[in-house]
Amino acid sequence: MKSKISKFFALYIKILMVTALVFLTTDAMQMIPLKNEYVTALSLLIQKLLFIIIPLLFWIIVDKKNWRIGIVQSKKCLSFLKGTGVGIVCIIIPIAISLFFVENSITSSGISLSVLLTLSICFVTALSEEVMFRGYIQELVKNSYHANAAILFSAIFFVAMHSFNADMNIFSYLEILAGGIFLGLIKEITNGLWTGIGFHFAWNFVQEGVFGFPLSEVAEKSILTVKYIKNNVLLGSPFGPESSVVTLIILIVGAIVLIKRKRNIMPF
Repeated sequence: MKSKISKFFALYIKILMVTALVFLTTDAMQMIPLKNEYVTALSLLIQKLLFIIIPLLFWIIVDKKNWRIGIVQSKKCLSFLKGTGVGIVCIIIPIAISLFFVENSITSSGISLSVLLTLSICFVTALSEEVMFRGYIQELVKNSYHANAAILFSAIFFVAMHSFNADMNIFSYLEILAGGIFLGLIKEITNGLWTGIGFHFAWNFVQEGVFGFPLSEVAEKSILTVKYIKNNVLLGSPFGPESSVVTLIILIVGAIVLIKRKRNIMPF
């Protein structure tokens, strides 16, 4: 019993060390003066890359490559496109429902260099967070415990990372937890990161780059601007579509479908 507790404690400390290093270095990056939107975007991209570099260094130096991260994957482009398609459908549904049932004003800014910067940031964000949470944390835990525990553990850390976002509420936390489990199941089923990266990228870019819902502290440019309804639990609170009950249901249903597809993964 003591050895099991010691093993879990050592695992937990290692994950805390990785996450602490990531956040300390990203906080240090925020001290750089941001003179314009392009410097801001570059700084944000570098911060996101730290979510890749630091876990990979731990994986190579400390963990001695004891498992596959999942970046190297056959048919990665096809997997990415599949994930992107599913992500677009899943996030468009709650947004379309909100726009249909509630009167919202929409203005168009068109495609610009700033929108392309947003696209780049959304891609690097998806890549970095999937490497960090599904490639490193999930596989680290799975290497010592069952896949179920690994998926849930990485999802909890995924929620913890997003807990500093503004306007979070109970539905936001539940949605991010469901999203973390959904992405963890994708990683377990495909044995690679690229389907999850595609889903994560599409999920973020449709919200932030297309419709202009803020997903980070930095105001990114978008193709459209939607004056979205506030404080509506069904359609989304000030946090945006990600705190919508509709979105939560979609992710839960998606997770159930994936669990049924992978018979050896049982509900938590």
